Amino acid sequence: MTSMPFLSMMEFQDRFLVAASLTIVTLAWAMVQMLRAVLVKESSYGSVSKAQVLPDIDKHGALTAVGQKGICAVLAKPCSPLGHTFGNNDPAPTFFDCGDASGSVLILHKPTCDMSSNQSGNYQYSEHMHTRKRLWEFRWQLSFKTEVQGDVFIGLEQDEYKRVSWVQRCAASGVLAALRGASGGAMHHSYGDDPAENEGELERPAVMFLLSLADQLIVTPEGEQPPSLSDPSFPDFGLTKANNRKAFCAAFANLELVPGHTYSFGFWSVSQFCDAIGWNAPARGFMPRVKFEDIGIHAPCFFVMYSLKPHGENDKQDVRHLDSRKSYFLRIAYWSTLAPPDPSRAKMLLQGETLQIEQLAKASRGSGCWFC
Repeated sequence: MTSMPFLSMMEFQDRFLVAASLTIVTLAWAMVQMLRAVLVKESSYGSVSKAQVLPDIDKHGALTAVGQKGICAVLAKPCSPLGHTFGNNDPAPTFFDCGDASGSVLILHKPTCDMSSNQSGNYQYSEHMHTRKRLWEFRWQLSFKTEVQGDVFIGLEQDEYKRVSWVQRCAASGVLAALRGASGGAMHHSYGDDPAENEGELERPAVMFLLSLADQLIVTPEGEQPPSLSDPSFPDFGLTKANNRKAFCAAFANLELVPGHTYSFGFWSVSQFCDAIGWNAPARGFMPRVKFEDIGIHAPCFFVMYSLKPHGENDKQDVRHLDSRKSYFLRIAYWSTLAPPDPSRAKMLLQGETLQIEQLAKASRGSGCWFC
């Protein structure tokens, strides 16, 4: 007799837990659907058609002509010629002058938007890219005109601040963790400084890596001819991290960027986490594919290389990458033709104009985030 109330209580607890679990799951599902609808609505401004943007681009002879899909890249301040456009898998590199350095750049990318070509290997540079896991490979070559001071970083930044919701931060956390792991922790990430909450100089939204995260290094002494970035034998030149990690790390540890020499780099280690044409983070393991628009990432993004001047005695606790501490060696705006920027932003870049840091407040009431 004494066991009956005990059994009844267990049954009650079991039924209560089941009902509570179903309620929680139902509420969670409803919240996800509501948030997804909000995120899609917030990202709708980036879904303009290619025809709205590409006519101006086509005048500059970019690869991304109407009817083609790929990356549109634009040389941005302080690089010149300002507004010059190029695409991915171009047959020859694009040359630039950034004041403190000059050189060339070449972007290789698998046709992730064309399943047939991607699977068959029917695309430019497929003899190099097709059997490799990387989605893209970024090559650049430059000679410095001045002595380089401070640490050198490569990565992506944005010239507009947008407020980041906690939902978007949670959605972005998995991709950020993957990038941080791939970089061995040598990553600086910032959602940027909110102009409404901060005074003085503001930090741009960015994810940056130390230059040592590059995967290939070629140093050509002064007076010798450096290799072309489009040379089929380019992958065999210099040192690559995959072939000899110890020698590669030692070379970077002793690397001095000085005027006279020509330095060629290849970068692809984080490419498996970012599809620049599909404008998403591909599915990996238990992490599903994440559309950049769904976590507030909108074009244009900027690939940059800069040195960061050492802190002053009174600013050693400030770890931000402020413009006043940067010396740019390369700055390129880019977007996918599948997710182009607003036509007014595209026109601004094509005319050689970008937003200055003091203009970041203009978009501070928006919603979004940026990390790659």
